[in-house]
Amino acid sequence: MHDFYQSCAQLRFIGDQERVDSDDADASRAVAMLEGSALEVRDTVAPRLQRVMRDVCERIQLDSEVRFFVRADPNPQAYALAYDRRHPVIALNSGLVTLCEPDDLAFVLGHELGHLGFRHRSCEFTASNGAVNHGELLRRRAAEISADRIGLIACQSTISATKAILKVASGLPLGMLQLDCDAYLAQVTQTDAQTHAVSTHPSLPLRLRALMLFQRSRACRIRIGSGMDGLELSEVDATIRTELRCAGDDSVDKLVDTQVERIRAWAAGVLAEEHHVDANARDQMLHELLSPELARNVSSAIRTAGKPVAYDRLLASLGQLRMLPNEAQERALAALREVAKAAGKSFDGCTLERAYSERS
Repeated sequence: MHDFYQSCAQLRFIGDQERVDSDDADASRAVAMLEGSALEVRDTVAPRLQRVMRDVCERIQLDSEVRFFVRADPNPQAYALAYDRRHPVIALNSGLVTLCEPDDLAFVLGHELGHLGFRHRSCEFTASNGAVNHGELLRRRAAEISADRIGLIACQSTISATKAILKVASGLPLGMLQLDCDAYLAQVTQTDAQTHAVSTHPSLPLRLRALMLFQRSRACRIRIGSGMDGLELSEVDATIRTELRCAGDDSVDKLVDTQVERIRAWAAGVLAEEHHVDANARDQMLHELLSPELARNVSSAIRTAGKPVAYDRLLASLGQLRMLPNEAQERALAALREVAKAAGKSFDGCTLERAYSERS
């Protein structure tokens, strides 16, 4: 038997992170608004919906009493609104409820409860200047894959999960789609190669492929009662991660590579500025630390813009790390240490350490 929160800890997809930095007051305000404007599902008000929720909680081993609201809104959307383990709150738009059969609804409810169990928080995907926050996008896609796993355990069928996902994506009932779910799933053997660089969710084929792979895992099979054997979850995660990269996440990897190389170059420029007044000696140091092309570019910038330019541009480059995955910050710090070591300097207490600590 697996406790819900224990299962979430065990089933979390790689790259998915618990977010603990948002204000629960926002969720409290949202719940207060629901109490005044939406229908709270109860045995005495909407017993069929309440039975679905009760079945879902039993399947995912969630002991907490879930407050479940339905809002009058035609858009097929669902929301997880409170992160208190004792009082989880879910809201569904009426447009989604009317689209879904009980098994489809079970997936949706499980998915949203999964967001609560994994402690996913709403996050910003663009900066104030409109730049895409690639790090948050990657984490959000990983979060959706994690939440889908709880949804699958809740409905216990990839067919029901597929129907639910496609109904939400299209807003169409199954009768209008005339979807042969078995045939559709059979086609999802490889992911599409198109980028999903600015999407908060994996593409539909990727998402369904991830569910199919998860269903074959031992962790899933045990939880839905279909056997004790299966793939190791680490193997499933590695396969999904590879397919995400093939579908576009590798473009973010290239952005990280470029940014780390830029940081390395300006770090070398900072040390060269700091320790050599003579331009020739400074250029010699840059060529010792960098490739010939980078050394020439940094040297040209210092000669043209003056001495503070390297430190200013290093700070700017470090500040852009917040728009990239956490891996970028780790690699940037390693690059700064490498540059300091190659220059014969101690990183601790040097200008590069100060710049890293001051990054905005």
